[in-house]
Amino acid sequence: MENYKYIFGPVPSRRLGRSLGVDLVPLKTCSFDCIFCQLGRTPEPTMQRMEYVPTESVIQELEQWLETSNQADFITLSGSGEPTLHSKFGEIMQFVKDHSEIPTAILTNGSLLSIPEIREQAQLANMLKVSLSAWDQASLEKINRPHSEVSFNDIIKGLRQFSTEYKGSLMIEVFLIQGINDHQEGVSKIAEYINELDVEKVQFNTIIRPPAEKGLQAVPAEKLQELSQDFNPDVEIVTDYKANPDKRITSSVNSVLALLKRRPCTIEELIEVSGRSSIEVEDSIRELLQRNAIKMFRQDGKEYYLAQ
Repeated sequence: MENYKYIFGPVPSRRLGRSLGVDLVPLKTCSFDCIFCQLGRTPEPTMQRMEYVPTESVIQELEQWLETSNQADFITLSGSGEPTLHSKFGEIMQFVKDHSEIPTAILTNGSLLSIPEIREQAQLANMLKVSLSAWDQASLEKINRPHSEVSFNDIIKGLRQFSTEYKGSLMIEVFLIQGINDHQEGVSKIAEYINELDVEKVQFNTIIRPPAEKGLQAVPAEKLQELSQDFNPDVEIVTDYKANPDKRITSSVNSVLALLKRRPCTIEELIEVSGRSSIEVEDSIRELLQRNAIKMFRQDGKEYYLAQ
């Protein structure tokens, strides 16, 4: 994996199992500046669509990976920001569809689904995971801090239209934060919007890794369960990912660094997704720390590592 610039992993995903990430935008190129984002603050939210990274180069890396590795549960557009901001993400999805039987997924904040071209390109994904953690413009601005052109009403309109058109699996993720959006009134309003859609799965997530803003707290599991009663279909309460020990992938120092550039991980998570021993992973972490390539955070009693 050390020769790859735009793809990373496969990484352990609480949503998708072992997911090969495809990173189509520079770090924190996003239309949102979510208070809970594990990648930190978005310096300047944007709605500008362009070819942020070369489409041909991404396809070449995917072609090489499919020829040499080809082991993942999903190939997922995710990583450093909002993938639908890349103007040719549909071409990349089409390449994977034409050259692999591995299902594809897009992780999106839904801010661009009101654009017909985006909805058309997103149709190519086997699964679309959309985040919806607000219930009106005020809560959207408090939790997601969107670009000034993004409106809550447009997000809902785009979601409704996409839901009627989409032939794949539509999943909605509701990210809940203690004292911010974990009260029954707000969550019930979110449920009203979601229940209008043709949704296969709803997931509740909460703070696991260090968020953009300090002091945010996870919602206890029992409270998540209480808040889930109004949703249809039933809500899945997501817990920490556990890898299948029969599907581990050999890793290296550089591949560990590539992963930590996109998301914080504990040593235990790095061990789970690789075929290496705890000693080997710890040696890689030690080397990266000595090179000042990564830093360590503490969250809820766990130590997470993230690239500098």
